[in-house]
Amino acid sequence: MVSISPFTHLHVHSHYSLLDGAITVPDLVGQASRCDMGALALTDHGNLFGAIEFYKIAREAGVRPILGCEAYVVDGDATKRPQPGEKRRRYHVTLLAKDRTGFSNLSKLSSRSWLEGFQRKPCIDLSMLAQNSEGLMALTGCMSGRVARPLLENRLDDAVRAAEEYAEILGRDNVYLEVMSNGLEPQRVIREAMPRVASATGLPLVATNDVHYACEGDAVAQDALICIGTGQRMHDTERRFKIDTNELYFRTSEQMAALFGEDSEAYRSTGEIAQRCDIQLDLETMHLPRFDIPTDESAPAYMRRICEDGLARRYGEVTQAARDRFEREFAVIESMGFVDYFLIVWDLIKHARGQGISVGPGRGSAAGSIVAYALEITQLCPLKYDLLFERFLNADRISMPDIDIDFCRDRREEVIEYTRQKYGNAQVCQIVTFGTMAAKAAIRDAGRVLDIPLADVDRIAKRIPDAPGTRLSKTLDDDKELMETLKSDERLSELADVSRRIEGMARNTSTHAAGVVITEHPLVEHVPLCVVKGAINTQFQMTALEDIGLLKMDFLGLKNLTILQKAARIVKLTCGEEIDYETLSLDDRATYELLKTGDTYGVFQLESSGMRELIVRLAPDCFEDIIALIALYRPGPLQSGMTDSFVNRKHGVEPITYDHALMEPILKDTYGAMVYQEQVMLLAQALGKLSLNDADGLRKAMGKKKLKVMLQYKDQFLEGCQQNTVPKPNAEKIWDDMSQFAQYGFNKSHSAAYGLITFRTAYMRAHYPGEYMAAIMSCDAGDSDKLAEYVEASRRSGLPVEAPDINASMDDFTLDDGSIRMGLNAVKGVGNKAVAAVLAARERAGGRFADLSDVVDNIDGKAVNRLAFDALAKAGVFDTLHPNRLALIASSERLLKEAARTQADRAAGQASLFGGAATPAAPLRLSEVAQPTPRELYELEKESLGFAVTADPMAEHRGLLRLLATHDVTQLAEVNDRAEVLVGGMIAGLRTTTSSRGRNAGKPMAMFKIQGLGGGCAAVLFSGPYAKYREHAHDEFIGLFRGRVDRTRDEPSLLIDEVLLLDDPELAAGRKLLIEVRAADEQALGSGLSDLAQALSAHGGPTETFLSVCLAGQARSNWRLPRGQRVAVVPTLLAALDQVLGPDAYRLR
Repeated sequence: MVSISPFTHLHVHSHYSLLDGAITVPDLVGQASRCDMGALALTDHGNLFGAIEFYKIAREAGVRPILGCEAYVVDGDATKRPQPGEKRRRYHVTLLAKDRTGFSNLSKLSSRSWLEGFQRKPCIDLSMLAQNSEGLMALTGCMSGRVARPLLENRLDDAVRAAEEYAEILGRDNVYLEVMSNGLEPQRVIREAMPRVASATGLPLVATNDVHYACEGDAVAQDALICIGTGQRMHDTERRFKIDTNELYFRTSEQMAALFGEDSEAYRSTGEIAQRCDIQLDLETMHLPRFDIPTDESAPAYMRRICEDGLARRYGEVTQAARDRFEREFAVIESMGFVDYFLIVWDLIKHARGQGISVGPGRGSAAGSIVAYALEITQLCPLKYDLLFERFLNADRISMPDIDIDFCRDRREEVIEYTRQKYGNAQVCQIVTFGTMAAKAAIRDAGRVLDIPLADVDRIAKRIPDAPGTRLSKTLDDDKELMETLKSDERLSELADVSRRIEGMARNTSTHAAGVVITEHPLVEHVPLCVVKGAINTQFQMTALEDIGLLKMDFLGLKNLTILQKAARIVKLTCGEEIDYETLSLDDRATYELLKTGDTYGVFQLESSGMRELIVRLAPDCFEDIIALIALYRPGPLQSGMTDSFVNRKHGVEPITYDHALMEPILKDTYGAMVYQEQVMLLAQALGKLSLNDADGLRKAMGKKKLKVMLQYKDQFLEGCQQNTVPKPNAEKIWDDMSQFAQYGFNKSHSAAYGLITFRTAYMRAHYPGEYMAAIMSCDAGDSDKLAEYVEASRRSGLPVEAPDINASMDDFTLDDGSIRMGLNAVKGVGNKAVAAVLAARERAGGRFADLSDVVDNIDGKAVNRLAFDALAKAGVFDTLHPNRLALIASSERLLKEAARTQADRAAGQASLFGGAATPAAPLRLSEVAQPTPRELYELEKESLGFAVTADPMAEHRGLLRLLATHDVTQLAEVNDRAEVLVGGMIAGLRTTTSSRGRNAGKPMAMFKIQGLGGGCAAVLFSGPYAKYREHAHDEFIGLFRGRVDRTRDEPSLLIDEVLLLDDPELAAGRKLLIEVRAADEQALGSGLSDLAQALSAHGGPTETFLSVCLAGQARSNWRLPRGQRVAVVPTLLAALDQVLGPDAYRLR
């Protein structure tokens, strides 16, 4: 039994009192333990966000958790919103739950405050409190309480009346008059007056400390959080809102006794309340929803019937191995009470597919279940790929199963809506999550409220690693130079101090990207609710929901499923072919040939430069290699050398060995290397004779380095090895290898399931490259930077991208006579409604607009307003009907008025005397405006599309830029901070300023964007380089920029050291030009070599040249040209090479 100390903190805030409380829940409980307090309350402002986390951590620490909330109370009816201009006071009251019933009522009150009484803050009224009073106690609150505030205004009778109202609602034994002593004058007035309220009402006093942080020094953290929330500066002497005390810290019992007297009623009441509050939450029972069986069968019988049908579809004749596996799994699922759960998932997926919503092939460990495979929840046979059910569901440990589902990104909400309709709005909602201040964010937030110049903050932030889990304290311990920098400047020292104190604090609420909770009974019976951006969410995070036994599911929107669905639709439209992804052969040669080239642009999970490099090295030729790629391309395997060993073993460079023959069947597919967690489990079973359930326990213990648990399994493993005649030294080595590997081993079930999506995207990229790229672009139509990148990639592969066209474009991107045609959705400022109106008008016009008059006659002027029309004109949508975009823009108001008149006439039924069509409109007269210049066209397209399509000032330079640049600007995100790169592009949006610090203070510098190949990035030309290259620092300059990558902000930028001119023959000096001449026969070869010699001789320069000849597909010879035939790599040479050999026949090394 927990020993309750004489004093207990009953009014306590954690960081879940967002941007006010400055202490985490673990630190709060730690403070209570250090102060030998046997109990502690948590009473965050208006919420129960941290209740379950607090309950569990306190129990584990031997501290009795008292669950409460500092609620906001309004007089009158909280559900009625204040009238305009009406000022409505919000009071505070500290509510504590005595028992499980009390916590249930507290949860309901908190839900109602958010759902019914929200008035800038979640509010309740006395009527709500009366309806949910059982099991609750109340402390009358801080200076903003209904009892305290009248005392500050010398209204004793009102204070007494308020106290009596609480006593009448909650019972006299459950109300305490709260007093505090934190060095604030109003608190002194209340302390002196409150005994008179006690005398008048007979209610006892209680002392609290309004705890917001751990120690006095942390007052600065609370101040910083308040400033972050209110947009103020900490050192602003005229701040509107400030806490004028540093005494809201976690005082010891002795400190509280010194303030109130150890024998005082106020002090002793805290222990009495703590004794009375004894909550025992039920964290064992699972509250799973029931699936409504449409027949009179039991749920297990109904699911078995569906599974049997599924097994027959999947296998035809069900093998004994499949039958045995199914029966074993089904028995476990039924015994653990998860039949309804599987049926719920099956039904959601079945509904989605029935509505044409794309569903993923599986995700996570659920792919290891043959029951899930039979129910078509997953699409991969677990027997074929050695996927283990026990990795998903362990019969020895009752825990909630976890089947996450990927849906088409654009239609995920439809599935959530179906779930609401099926199980009821009251039983389904999304899940809250919290944005926290990680190390870098803490530096930036602290810098903002301390008013430290952004350049100084950036300089510090860039030294903080981006790795997850990075802590400032560890960073400063490791980076002594940074530590000295901070110590040397008083402002930066304060920045470091404040940042460390607020690091890890919750900053804001948001909705979990995928999580949905489903209950059998209304959610308010189980969990408090809140509102996040207008949507109802649980107040508990996902882990807490699992703790209290609720079913949470992840409904993820995966863009790649949307891409695949759109690609299949485009293929059907252009080729008339039906693509069934589930029946694709996983042995398709063309797919693996594509992968071997490393040309995996747009292929799911294989796009990064590092992954492409690994793919080329591995040369995957089977689906198992794809599964391995996904598992191997992670920090652990890469850093340990495991990935290199895998590649070498596959290609015979490194021998494949096994420490025992029993290991070969398990490790054969991975060339003797341990790659997957499932392999550790199978090795433990085969060698150590562990059950698969125990093997899963071992896998978890090894992965989390739980040494005590590992030792329990080790003896069992070694004993099993002995029975299998494995020599003890070998068994010890195998154990050590397994232990080391398990720390970074990957879940094969997830790798295999996602490998299916990888294969399908690679298949489409190999067989239908145009359709597939059109689908990719459609999915990112609203992201102009990504679109620019895709357009550049398509151009490189010889696939032109055409501008949107009024007659040729659909809403999405399509394939049009061998080119990708941009969709109307890509035009900025033109919403879905306007696009639909344009397409409907075109349909009314017979499928094609004859001229501009035809557009005006048919278009809905209400749906397509002037802004939308102008955007379409700027993008060139009307070019085939009228070539002058500026004239269209100048005339758009008149044209739309004409359209409105036509629509009105049509609506009024105006027609000819003989019932024919309306009288034709007079020919359209457009404003006389000069044709736009190439520069103007470029600006129009940049504004409306985000990049240039028809008006590309870099068109003639693209070949040279690609050849000379070390990186595209789109690749800078993959480059280390401060790495030197050479990028090509055009200067845009240049502005000059002056340096503010250092030896160049007051000198000019330039900031601009480099519009490069496939995208853009910010760039800075500091004072020194700016002085040197000033004549080239202007908008529209096209050249090469050598500099260092700056990764200190969300998007990488370039710090430029050199600006290089494209016509400089020295650009490629020191590099080698490799030229390949391909010819079908000797005659063509001779002609090609002759033309090449002429082109080279006209461009003498410093670059060494190498020639490779390929005749009729066979390599013939390679040689280096003599010094006299070195060349200048300039635009005119590349133009000549393009004409003679084609654009892919040369490269620089």
